[in-house]
Amino acid sequence: MKTEQYIESRIAALDKLRKEALKEYETKLDNGIDDEELWQYISTKRVEIHTLKDILKD
Repeated sequence: MKTEQYIESRIAALDKLRKEALKEYETKLDNGIDDEELWQYISTKRVEIHTLKDILKD
């Protein structure tokens, strides 16, 4: 049960980081800057979130 709680809290933390980075990315795009590294970071966080959700399903 503690493992499940840890995973859920990790998912929430990763999602918060992803959302903050996405806002930063959108701001940069509005200013004409395409930050590929930031986009890769956002994508990596999304993959981590989905991986952890898959672990919870098992």
